[in-house]
Amino acid sequence: TLTNIAATGIQTFGPYTASGSAVTIILTNEQDGACTLSSGAINYVCPPANDECANAVALTVNPDLACGTVTAGTTQAATNSGIEPTFTVTGTPDNDVWYSFVATGSAHRISLLNLVAVTGFSTDMGIAVFDGTGTCSALTLVGSSDPETYNLTGLTPGTTYYVSVYGW
Repeated sequence: TLTNIAATGIQTFGPYTASGSAVTIILTNEQDGACTLSSGAINYVCPPANDECANAVALTVNPDLACGTVTAGTTQAATNSGIEPTFTVTGTPDNDVWYSFVATGSAHRISLLNLVAVTGFSTDMGIAVFDGTGTCSALTLVGSSDPETYNLTGLTPGTTYYVSVYGW
């Protein structure tokens, strides 16, 4: 769809069909049609739906430490939720996505499996877990981990916990 822009500065336009769709942006000077700039085909990527704590994806809690049920996810195009400097966690989060689970016991394992790097990015990830008793607006840090497997202990069954997974 063509969008005419008459003002200077940053302009917003769209929407597009889906994240990852190819888009070509062509800028043309209306006073001189020979002055054009084309981006060529570019793929735009939107942040994941669970980019912020309020939209955390609910995880299925496995009955043991074997990861029988897993949840797929990505941090591609995720933004920084500002965990730091409020909380001191392992690493320096620069993009994160959120998950939640209700503890069924006092110990659970969180494992990040089958990590695939987006071109130019590392698969080194961090995990921060928060007590969600006060919901996302009043989180309390339980702990954080790097490597990609975190064995949590001292959890309260029935309590909702929030998990931030981040690259750094």
